[in-house]
Amino acid sequence: MVWLVVVLTGACGSGKTAVGHVLAEEEKAVFIEADDFHTPENISNMGKGQPLTDQDRHPWLEALHEALYQAASESSVEGRVRVVVACSALKKSYRDIILGRGKGARDLSRRCVVVQLTASQEVLTSRVAERRGHFMPPSLVTSQLAVLEPLSAQEWPCLTCPTL
Repeated sequence: MVWLVVVLTGACGSGKTAVGHVLAEEEKAVFIEADDFHTPENISNMGKGQPLTDQDRHPWLEALHEALYQAASESSVEGRVRVVVACSALKKSYRDIILGRGKGARDLSRRCVVVQLTASQEVLTSRVAERRGHFMPPSLVTSQLAVLEPLSAQEWPCLTCPTL
């Protein structure tokens, strides 16, 4: 089977964007940064250190699914990977929305591999604190780790990968 989509998940500071850019460049794939799909209100709230609720995230996840579906459908990339997505996707339910699980022809879950990048809370907090020009404050690392759900067997093919 040809993999069309790689979804890199994990808490803020886990390296999703950095790894995603490298992978997309190597595979000559489309790169989608999920942060680009947040509403201005969500960005403002996170910038103030307010964690998003499931209700806050739902329109963002739906918009991301639409962008992912379009990119995977329209890409002329001939390699193994057509699209690389960097998205926190902290819960299985979020990953299901992004991949369109159960949406018939729009279900990308069978043509996808999910990789969850991990690091200790201390490493994540340090990385987020060192970032410049990003809305996410280090204080939100704790709330992201609190809701983070490890990948499950139902999400196969998937893997968890620690980042250094």
